[in-house]
Parts: sequence; structure tokens; C-alpha cells
Amino acid sequence: MTKVLAGLLLPTEGQVWWEDGNDGRIELREADRTRLFAAVGLLAQDFPRWEMTAAANVAIGAGDRPRDMGRVREAAADANVLTLVEGLPHGWNSIVFKGYERGVQLSGGQWQKLGTARSLYRRAPFLFVDEPTSALDPHAEIAAFEGLWSLAEQGHAVVLVTHRLAATANADRIYVLDQGAVAEEGTHDDLMAHHDGLYRGMFTAQAAQYGLTAPADAPLPPARRSATSVPKEAT
Repeated sequence: MTKVLAGLLLPTEGQVWWEDGNDGRIELREADRTRLFAAVGLLAQDFPRWEMTAAANVAIGAGDRPRDMGRVREAAADANVLTLVEGLPHGWNSIVFKGYERGVQLSGGQWQKLGTARSLYRRAPFLFVDEPTSALDPHAEIAAFEGLWSLAEQGHAVVLVTHRLAATANADRIYVLDQGAVAEEGTHDDLMAHHDGLYRGMFTAQAAQYGLTAPADAPLPPARRSATSVPKEAT
């Protein structure tokens, strides 16, 4: 879904509309592809893992611009991967694949952080994120979501697709998908107020797995059904 919203794939049916500052509302198929791609960043579950240096893997997020190592380090710090990379034998010049002279092997969670840094380096006004924490431990997951909320507070529009209901309580708007259709929408409090609602049922079921009661205003660990959320300050 995020690849469709970002314009990388076109929908086989239905329409995706963007608000264009000059032309008003425009359908994805008619949008200027160059302008659209310049406005979006995408962090998908299956992001490319390039057989290049750690620096190149981050800076390729804005490959049309000269590399700015200050911004590379800033993005890495925001993604909680700076200490890891700078602790590698060759630092940012380490090739993040085994088999090369300066090659190193990264874990799935470390790659996920590097991919997050790549998206943050892009500094696009719209960021589409699909399950960004699936390979992270709980502490790293909390830090990753805090980074997304920070981006939203800086004025970026963030669309998050996730099964992790711990992340959705802070969203401006939550869309609950069931069998490919929007089943419910609203804020976290709105949806928790629906006693027979799908979202409340998922949230409560998750709480039960941990032997907890699910208060309407407290985020809990991840559930098993998906929700699409738009975090704070998103438009």
C-alpha cells in the first residue's frame, strides 16, 4: 500500500489523489512523477540492502544530491544506529556485506535501523512507513516510534502502516483495515469508545496476552491485526 501511495506502483483499480499546491487535487496517474518522488520518502519492509559502504547506504536516500556526511550522521543518530556504524572497523567506509575486504555482517534489526536512517536522510515532506520495527527489540522499537513522532512534530506528514498497536495511540487518525477495506476510522480514544469495535477488540486482546487491562489512553505492545495510522501533525 505504501508503494502505491508513494507513486512507485499504480493501483489496478480505484484512484489515489494528491493535493498539489499549484494544480489543486490531482490523480496519481496524472501527477508529475519527478515532483511526486521529490516530495516523498518510503521505508518499506523490503527496502534494498545495497552491497556498498554504510555511508552510501544512507546517502542513497537522496542520491540526486551531493553527500552530506553531517546529515548522514544526524540521520543515523535519529535512527539509533550512529554508535554501531562508527564502531565498525572501518566506520562509515565499512561495506555492509560479508565477502569484501572491508565487509561486515549486519543483523536484521541493524539493517532496519540503517534503512530508517536512509529515509530520514531524505528529509521529504511526506514519509510512508511500512512496519519499520519488525526486526527490532522492544527498546529499539520504542526509540524508532519516538523518532517518527519527532518527525511529525517537525512538520513532516507521516503515514504509518503497522500491526503494532503500541504505535497507533499517538496518531491523529487511525484507519483499521479488515479484508482490504477500511472497517473503522478515528482517533485512538474514538475507537476505544466503540465497545464492540474491531480496534478495541484487537487492543484488548493484545492487553490480555500480557495479563493487563487495556485503558483507553495507554499504548500497549503490538497486536496481530493491521492498522494504518497517521501520526501527530500529519496532514
